[in-house]
Amino acid sequence: MRYLILLITSVLLIGCATTPDPIPAKPIVLKEYVYPNCDNPPQRAKVEHRDIFWFWTVDENGDTIYYITPKGYEDLSFNISEFIKGAKELRAELAYYKECIQANDDG
Repeated sequence: MRYLILLITSVLLIGCATTPDPIPAKPIVLKEYVYPNCDNPPQRAKVEHRDIFWFWTVDENGDTIYYITPKGYEDLSFNISEFIKGAKELRAELAYYKECIQANDDG
């Protein structure tokens, strides 16, 4: 009798284990891409930079001191101003595209 119960439970367990799971249906998603008409963005100027040469020396305590010449400070100032100018131009371009896309979404 034990063997019969063992046989029946094992057949049921094996039968349930070998039954494949039903494959869930995938939803169908339709996408329509809308390309906004943004023809003339503001043009950015080419960002130029100047090379900066750093010098270093070791003082009597063994500490390393880095420095640049007055011309190096001028070049560093020029590079920072060019970076700021480029960032402003990039912000203007992004604002143009944002405004263009929002105008196309509304209409």
